[in-house]
Order: sequence, then structure tokens, then C-alpha cells
Amino acid sequence: MASNKRQRQPEGVQKITAFLTKKTKSSTEQPDPGSSILNTKTNEVTESDVQSNVNELSVVLNDQDPALNVNAYHLISNNFGPYQPKDIQFPRVNGRSFRQDWYVLHEWLEYSPINDAAFCFYCRCFPPSNKYNELAYTLHGFKTWARATKSFKDHENSASHKEASVKVSGFHSSKNVGSIATNVSTYYTNCSEKQRVFDSSFG
Repeated sequence: MASNKRQRQPEGVQKITAFLTKKTKSSTEQPDPGSSILNTKTNEVTESDVQSNVNELSVVLNDQDPALNVNAYHLISNNFGPYQPKDIQFPRVNGRSFRQDWYVLHEWLEYSPINDAAFCFYCRCFPPSNKYNELAYTLHGFKTWARATKSFKDHENSASHKEASVKVSGFHSSKNVGSIATNVSTYYTNCSEKQRVFDSSFG
């Protein structure tokens, strides 16, 4: 006989559900089309709605578990890096488990407590042109820990990962250059303003 007991949702999913429920209630009480993630036409929350509010979701979740499939490009754009929880109890399966020291060896590596699986942050930020490449590290998660060392190295040597790594490096460089340019522009603007004030005092 089938059980009527409902299966408990992962904690991360529960938090999202609670967040969306709260947003739905607040939008009903005080409609705000500019900030609500509720689709006013269909009265449903769509994937694009959630992705566009990734910053607000991040505050609620206090993490970016890759199993939640939050848009990784939005995360890196907001100065988030690979999700690497530490000092937690990693589940043992057949005598094997995820190892925290792998973070040091592979800076791109991230771990999902929800799925007990490893992902590649770089490849999630810049997915392979062939969406079927490296699915274990971008969508499903890798969890065959007995083969982890070899699999991680194979992934690093894959064309898809190398391309994503170059794009991540370029992304960070462009942000740094932009920051420097902004600081230089601000400096000269301030200098010009000071010079204008100085000149006007003798005008």
C-alpha cells in the first residue's frame, strides 16, 4: 500500500519555497511590479524571474549550492566564487567521501551538500558550446569518489574546461581594468573640480 507521507524536501529547496511564498504574499498585499518575482500575467514564478533575482535569493540562502542550479554567471558577476563548504560532515558511501583538501588542488571545484556531489564553477559560469559536454560537472554533479582524482584531472585537461578557465580569467581581468579606469577617471574629475574651485577663488 502506497504511503501518504510526503517526502521531505532538501533544506535548500525548502528555503527557496519559503522565500517564494513570502514574495507571493507580499506582492498580494502591496503589489510592486518592479521588485516582485511573481509573474503577474500567469500568477506563477518562472525560472527567468528567479534568475533575475539571484542577489535576493543569495541573501535568503546564505550559500550558492550548485545543485540549486542558480545561474553561475550572475554569481561571478556579483563577486561570488566556487561554493566550497568546509568543516562539515561529508557523507561516506562505500567507504569513500568528498575530501576538503581537493579545494586546494582544484580552485574551480565546488561541492553540493544537497546532492553530495562535485561541480565545476568555471564551466557553470561559461558552459561548453556543446551543452552535452561535461554534464557531470555542470548539471548532474560528480560523486564517484573512488575515481575523483583521475576524473578531476581529466576534466581540467578537457577542451571545455580550458576554454571556461580562459574566460573566467578574462572576466576577472576586465573587471580589474574597469575598476582601475573608474578610479583614474574619478581622480581626474576630483582634481579638475579642485582646480575649478581654486581658480574661481581668484576670479
